[in-house]
Amino acid sequence: MEYNTAVYLILGIYFFVIGAIFGSFLNMLVYRINKGEKIFGRSYCDYTKKPLKVIDLIPIFSFLIFKGKCRDCHKKIPFIYPFIEILTGLVSLLAFLKVSTFINITEVNIAQILLYWFLIFIICFVFIFFGYYDYLYWEIDSRSIYLSLILLVVFNIVNFFQPLPFLSSTLDNILGGVILAGFIFIIFKLTSGGGMGEGDIYLFGLVGLSLGFSGGVLALTLTSIIGSIVGLLKALIQQKKVKGLKIQLAPFITIGCLIVFFLKDQIFRLVGFF
Repeated sequence: MEYNTAVYLILGIYFFVIGAIFGSFLNMLVYRINKGEKIFGRSYCDYTKKPLKVIDLIPIFSFLIFKGKCRDCHKKIPFIYPFIEILTGLVSLLAFLKVSTFINITEVNIAQILLYWFLIFIICFVFIFFGYYDYLYWEIDSRSIYLSLILLVVFNIVNFFQPLPFLSSTLDNILGGVILAGFIFIIFKLTSGGGMGEGDIYLFGLVGLSLGFSGGVLALTLTSIIGSIVGLLKALIQQKKVKGLKIQLAPFITIGCLIVFFLKDQIFRLVGFF
């Protein structure tokens, strides 16, 4: 095995594991924020409220070792838990691979790699959080959305003085955030909600701040397409009319945003080819 291949493999495994650990944290985070509990503290069983041991908290493997059941009370653990851990692990891996597209990982120190990885991953983590939260509770947590907006504004201020290779220009991002949020606000008002929540307005502001105007429009397009397909399938399965059918929008915003964040250039090249 060549040296570069070995380095990529080792770092790839490392970042997947780190991402899965963040996924385990996310499972706890959305639950405690919704219940109004303290974020930090020992994890506990959802059913018995007994504190969990280290063996119960190993991302993905604890679910497999105990066959999808709680080691103590033997209640089934929702499959969404390991799914989120795998998802964040893969996104963390993709963040590392994105870093490797603009720096040579074999020629820079690990601190620089970790910094760029962390900045990319935290943006993705924010969108996964809102998609997951909306999927579970049919709402966008207002405090979290305001904190996330502040975070993305700070990112763009840093980007203005020290350009970050994974972000568009600060002006493009700010315009994208304002225009997308404004567009969704107008639709929200004209349709008296129209299946959207007020939180989706702010969420598309985050999309623009992360992807810029063109990337944000592409994410909005993908969100609409994917959401429409899932909505039609849900209507067929439940044998309901499409009109009046409710689905959570944030998970599809998350999917569209992640696709564009990692594949924007490839998608635009493909569109230009056709």
